[in-house]
Amino acid sequence: AKSIDCIWNGMTLTEDIMANTATTKAYAKNAQVVVVKEGTAYTSTADLAGKTVVAEAGSAGEAAIQGDENLAKADYVSKSVQTDCLMEAAVLDLTLANAMIGEGTDYASLKIVDELNAEEYGVAFRKGSDAAAAVDAAFDELKADGTMQALAEKYELALAD
Repeated sequence: AKSIDCIWNGMTLTEDIMANTATTKAYAKNAQVVVVKEGTAYTSTADLAGKTVVAEAGSAGEAAIQGDENLAKADYVSKSVQTDCLMEAAVLDLTLANAMIGEGTDYASLKIVDELNAEEYGVAFRKGSDAAAAVDAAFDELKADGTMQALAEKYELALAD
């Protein structure tokens, strides 16, 4: 629709996105993780079959649920915002989970119990845009001078290779 120029915040680089936009190289690693309340018996996603599991509608978490044979047997509830998923067993971004749950947060009773898949974040622009190449050049400079690593450490992120 050409109503936006750039998608950056937590943009998972999927085949579809890379085929339909001009994207940067990956700049950070992420994953979809299973988050449950402390004390929940959990050894694998099979433990959640028949239980309520939530994820953000249209998210990589929702795709992970649909793509996991055990989670596909769960009672899936979609939410409009990832943070609304933090009340029950949920599949969401590792980056968000690390920031929102555990000691010292409003969700101290929640914990990460499983990592379902690895993914990488990038920046997307309209197909044909030269902005992706300019951002890649800036990323290269920030990696070379140590700025990206310092930011990754500050915000507990893993840089993409």
